[in-house]
Amino acid sequence: PVTGPYAPLWPYGCKKSAKILKDACQWLVDRQLPRGAFVEERGDGFALGPALEGLLLLSSGDPVFLESARRLAYDFVKNPGPDPLKGEKQGTDGWGQSYQGMFVAEYYLRTGDTHVLPYLSWMRKVLSTGMGAAGGWGHNYGHVGGYAVGGYINPVGVMVLNALALLEEAGIEGD
Repeated sequence: PVTGPYAPLWPYGCKKSAKILKDACQWLVDRQLPRGAFVEERGDGFALGPALEGLLLLSSGDPVFLESARRLAYDFVKNPGPDPLKGEKQGTDGWGQSYQGMFVAEYYLRTGDTHVLPYLSWMRKVLSTGMGAAGGWGHNYGHVGGYAVGGYINPVGVMVLNALALLEEAGIEGD
């Protein structure tokens, strides 16, 4: 629907921006699965989108949407995806796991919900051990094999470093 113009200092103090955010969050909530996820199967690449959706829900500041973010965080805790520490094959989960880590760390920092702390500790180990011998990250982790093995992809590394910084901010220590 037509919502009028953006405010002169959008997105700040902008009714149109606020409506767009609220409508987008509501659209997500209406499509959230009963267990908290946004997709049935967490195959290759399906951690990235839901993590970004969770970040959007957190950014809204609306308690209704915060509950949906909690449900998603709990689903990540219960269904974390492939575990490279156990040698499980991954595809491009360097992306997904970094964003999962960012979302769940932001959720913890926002709420103080200690239910997610063991997951965050695990995520710290996964992301840290994913670093290659030359100090970078790729789509997946070199000790597992898969897409772009041995090739570093700087944008993935940036996201992993962001996740590690947020995990540190959340008090999750690691090497």
